[in-house]
Amino acid sequence: MVISAPEGVLPPLLEVISSTAITLTFEPPLTPNGVVTMYTVTRLTPLTTYTLQPNDTLSIVDALLTPYTLYTYTLEVCTLGGCAVSDPASVRTLEDTPVGVAMPTVATVSSEELQVMWNEPDMPNGVIQSYALLRKFVGFELSLSSINCCEQYLSNGFNLSDVCEFVTTTSLNVTAFMDFELRPFTYYQYCIVVTNGADSAFSEETTPIRTDPAPFPLEGPVLNATTINSTAIDLRWTSVGVASLLGPLEGYTVFGGVAGSRVEVFSGLDLSFVAAGLIASTEYVFMVAVSNGEGVAFSNNDTAVTEEGSESLCNKWLLQWVVFV
Repeated sequence: MVISAPEGVLPPLLEVISSTAITLTFEPPLTPNGVVTMYTVTRLTPLTTYTLQPNDTLSIVDALLTPYTLYTYTLEVCTLGGCAVSDPASVRTLEDTPVGVAMPTVATVSSEELQVMWNEPDMPNGVIQSYALLRKFVGFELSLSSINCCEQYLSNGFNLSDVCEFVTTTSLNVTAFMDFELRPFTYYQYCIVVTNGADSAFSEETTPIRTDPAPFPLEGPVLNATTINSTAIDLRWTSVGVASLLGPLEGYTVFGGVAGSRVEVFSGLDLSFVAAGLIASTEYVFMVAVSNGEGVAFSNNDTAVTEEGSESLCNKWLLQWVVFV
């Protein structure tokens, strides 16, 4: 009897049992041409071998694999006469939850626009079907909360808290979005939800980022002018908060003068000013401008008349005395 290498070595039968494990079963060669001494199963990438003796169960589980990855195996059967290798057999593991979802990056474009960009997960673990972008309203003042809008979205769908808003869903190849119609000079945060054929995963939220100031404040202060004496008028105005400023408070500028002629008389952060050195018995008109660094908004015009001076009072007394006489 001539001993030679086996013939009719069939590829292993592959069965996917999870996203990280495959069961391989195999049979003796159709024509052993001798006594089988060893079976060797080889995974080609990454290269791994499993060796079984003839009396072992002709089945193994290849575990700790990568989700949604194509694996190829061969079976080698040896006798004293030599070895023979089967044709390769391939199978893909199941999809699983995406891993390594990084937070988006956000750039300020204007007072009403933010550019949001993101990358594919480090391990998609399947075919990405969509990205969902969510936005958190932080407000004019920088503050942090424990709410993750994407986590809330996965748990509750569109039943979101007041500070969370679903922005958009994009397809696999779209990894950027221009968010628009936002509030000027307002902080926002973003996160993304990545969905493949098996599950979804979400990123952490970005650091709060603020839109640019508005081109000008929504409204100016309210001015009140009160006469002090013949040469001075007291000016007081209301503060303008950030909700009306829509930008940083750069300062207040007071303009005043007689009718048809106004000049700058004060500039600063104070909410009051005394206009002094004025002419007695004269009507003055004042106005206050507030700046947010981009533009200004104006107050109401308010007028005040200085009191009569001592010379005017003296002349008035003499006139009355002459008429009396």
